[in-house]
Amino acid sequence: MIAFLVMASAVMGPGGGGPPPWEQPAWRDFKAAWDAVRSAREAAAVEAVADRILDLEDALARLLPPEEARRLAGALETRAEWRRAAVDPPRGKPARPDWPAQLREGMTALDREHAALEGLRRRGWRDPWIEAVLAADAAHLAATVRDEACVVEREGKGKEKLVREARRLLGRVRPGLPDLPGAK
Repeated sequence: MIAFLVMASAVMGPGGGGPPPWEQPAWRDFKAAWDAVRSAREAAAVEAVADRILDLEDALARLLPPEEARRLAGALETRAEWRRAAVDPPRGKPARPDWPAQLREGMTALDREHAALEGLRRRGWRDPWIEAVLAADAAHLAATVRDEACVVEREGKGKEKLVREARRLLGRVRPGLPDLPGAK
């Protein structure tokens, strides 16, 4: 009986009543912001979301531990920066890619996104969006890290340690992600 009451209160959400956390306005707002960044075609749309990230983090911190809210907000911020660069690339001739720096940035983002995803799973959040969008986006990020590690391995003499770290990270996060795009 006690186990049932504990499980029921965990599912019912904050305070034991009302909708579960994945149906709260703060979570709906976060998902809408993530989706807006994914679909943005103009820098202004990305900027509008970027301007709200701290408020979104504060709202999520009422549903999740602050560290988990920070991870989700950080993942959204990284996604917004990348999307902004994609929809409004710098003028002039692009600089030669710094593959090791891009790999490190991707690894940091993947580690944070995967930790956020696993945190939601551990909490038992049953929002289909988590697997359909967040897990899928993390899998795409993992595929990017995998591909960048191959480039660094091929072109970056003296970067073997970085490539090993990337592959260890991929080995750790891979079981919790959908099939990686372009997986062989």
